[in-house]
Amino acid sequence: MKIWTRYVSVLIIVISFLSFTSNACGVLTAKQTVTNWLSELQAQNVDRMLNYETDDSMGMSSEQRRDGYNESVAIVESITLSDIELTIQSATGTTTQIEAVYYIEVKIDDDPPSGYTETATYDLLKIDGIWWIDDIAFSDGFSAQAQARALAAATPAELTSYDLNNIVFSYMDDFTIGSVGDTPTSTSGRVQVTKEGADGGLFQVAWDDHTPIVTTEAWAISQGYDDLYDYYISVNYDMVQTLGTEKHAGSIQTRTHLGHEFQYRSFTLTSPAGDMYGVIGVLYCDDTGRGISLLYMNAISTEAAALAEFNTYKASFECHTV
Repeated sequence: MKIWTRYVSVLIIVISFLSFTSNACGVLTAKQTVTNWLSELQAQNVDRMLNYETDDSMGMSSEQRRDGYNESVAIVESITLSDIELTIQSATGTTTQIEAVYYIEVKIDDDPPSGYTETATYDLLKIDGIWWIDDIAFSDGFSAQAQARALAAATPAELTSYDLNNIVFSYMDDFTIGSVGDTPTSTSGRVQVTKEGADGGLFQVAWDDHTPIVTTEAWAISQGYDDLYDYYISVNYDMVQTLGTEKHAGSIQTRTHLGHEFQYRSFTLTSPAGDMYGVIGVLYCDDTGRGISLLYMNAISTEAAALAEFNTYKASFECHTV
């Protein structure tokens, strides 16, 4: 019997929100812009990621699950860049291409630092007298889009939708959307939209086949949960608590959505990076036989604001043809 195994297997959340403000203090040259960006990367681009899979998590207690999740959390303690050399490859009045060669050393958890020489090419655009990096993508996997957001500021974000696998929800097109783990199907999957910054956050939808529901609920009760919903919320909350220490957890609230019972709870976690606010919501879709969770988190908001954002996403969410 498959009980939510895939559903709880992978969660990836970036909890260090990059801000890039090198142009705020004056007009910089193209080279100075790149130099400041590399300094910002070194200082701030430290992500905490959870990538945890097990076939045994369903039989674990909450404490065992949290311990297992924490063992798989890799924390980038430091990124050090040195021996930076910048070369202008091409330049016009409004565009410049710069090649950067530098040595990057990364320290992860208790492992010894590892380093290598990296080459990156930066395309810059001059807008209203200020140089902006048009695209940042490192071959080693570290990336950021703070400058790209600034370039897009002149074009207001528009509402768009995810509509695949009988899962529908709306989000703003300046968010990045992607799947987490295996390629989503109508049976199971995980998709999330993310955006850094004060107007950003993370919204994730996960689903898994849970038919017949009576078997799944009977199993949940046999494990000491009140019912299937209690199990859904507990497993989700165990997982997000690996990202910080509980500061506040609201009571379980019950509503309806698309004719299904819908339960949710708000929470606040605290960590060295600051407070994180979120909402977990769960439902069982009788029409498609799937257990579904909705998760919203934002590191720079309030619990009330997180709930308001969560409700905006939920209002557009569909799990079957309406």
